[in-house]
Amino acid sequence: LRQSKQVILPAEVRGSRGEDSFDGFYILDINADIPNKDERITLRHRVNLAPDQEDMWSYCYSSARLAARSMVFKGDALLLKNHAAESHRLDAPSGSNTFLWRLEMEDPVPESEFDKRTGCSYWW
Repeated sequence: LRQSKQVILPAEVRGSRGEDSFDGFYILDINADIPNKDERITLRHRVNLAPDQEDMWSYCYSSARLAARSMVFKGDALLLKNHAAESHRLDAPSGSNTFLWRLEMEDPVPESEFDKRTGCSYWW
């Protein structure tokens, strides 16, 4: 983004334990005017779209997934990936809460436990 000098990158990290996993976006500040190359790019926000551990393995998701996309409208980012869309404020201070809203796109949970395990995908 030219005006805000930010880059939005999709990222996915699958950890050995579920809580180490990340599926979302990194929002980076870019400042080419800083002489030290190591300080030109800094992490401003880390947005994890994956649900918490309990929901990740208990919801029934479609095998269809949204490709990672980011769009910016009046300084707010719309982030789409896998089974969710979220909106976040880009101008919030680093480390602060940027969340505006979320839309989950999971399939309805089938009625029986047998049906739940048949034809369902988990988050990943």
